[in-house]
Amino acid sequence: MRHSMANLVPLFDAVAPNEGVLKTPIKHLNLFRISTPLPRTPMAYEPQIIIMIQGQKIIYLGGKSYIYDPFNYVVLSVPLPLECTIVYEDNKPALGLSIAVDPALIGEILLGDARIRAEGKGMPSGIYASPLSEQMADATFRLLQTLATRNEATILGPMIVREILFRVLCDEHGWALQAAVL
Repeated sequence: MRHSMANLVPLFDAVAPNEGVLKTPIKHLNLFRISTPLPRTPMAYEPQIIIMIQGQKIIYLGGKSYIYDPFNYVVLSVPLPLECTIVYEDNKPALGLSIAVDPALIGEILLGDARIRAEGKGMPSGIYASPLSEQMADATFRLLQTLATRNEATILGPMIVREILFRVLCDEHGWALQAAVL
């Protein structure tokens, strides 16, 4: 089933109604709601995958910009100092989730299926944006659903996080994350 990210907003609002970063009962998963404008600001990002439900963020690094929004996710495979801004539409808050990159978990996934190991062209990048696939949108929907009850979050949440990591590794740019972890 295809889930429009706009359809996830009520679900997101139910599990994360407050401003700021919400630590969830699912290891490595945080949700965020940002309602105040953020001009281009220096920041330090840890390795993570960020999926936007609403709004748009732009990362600036080394003369390049990386846009992530409900149609594109971003992967930071190494810690990076960068600049970031948030673009607001219709005064709606920026909503999103971040999954911390756990090298041990990525290694487990890679050891579980050698076919997902891929080689890319050129030097791997510490950051990239990639289109959000239907499978990633569906997994994001199911992940947010698990947060409605502690039991589901504890049991099903980690499996869906693992699925999202698997899908990122299988993406055409996934080799950059693989290289950083290996």
